[in-house]
Amino acid sequence: MGTGNAIAATIVLLFVAGLISALAYQLIKGRGADTISGFNLLSEKKKAKYDEKVLCRFVGKLMFFFAGCLILITAGILLQQHVVIIAGSALLASAIIFSVVYILTGNRFRRKTP
Repeated sequence: MGTGNAIAATIVLLFVAGLISALAYQLIKGRGADTISGFNLLSEKKKAKYDEKVLCRFVGKLMFFFAGCLILITAGILLQQHVVIIAGSALLASAIIFSVVYILTGNRFRRKTP
């Protein structure tokens, strides 16, 4: 990758990682549930079945991990180390697969009713 392309990719990836981190911070604080895809489309009655704070915290932590993977990929680009880029990409893909399986199995985010 040329020097100009590497710098442009670095700027874009760090900007995106910063945006993801800012949104993750809001989610960990329990705000911004309406930004979670799918949850924002539920009716108020269905939203009441889910523990919004637990869901927000999980998605926030996941997004911080995604941002970390983007920073790792950026470091690989800057250092011209393909192994680091591949490792960051593999971590990102693994986290996506894990999160989909984790969210869809069990009722982890449902409110516990007495």
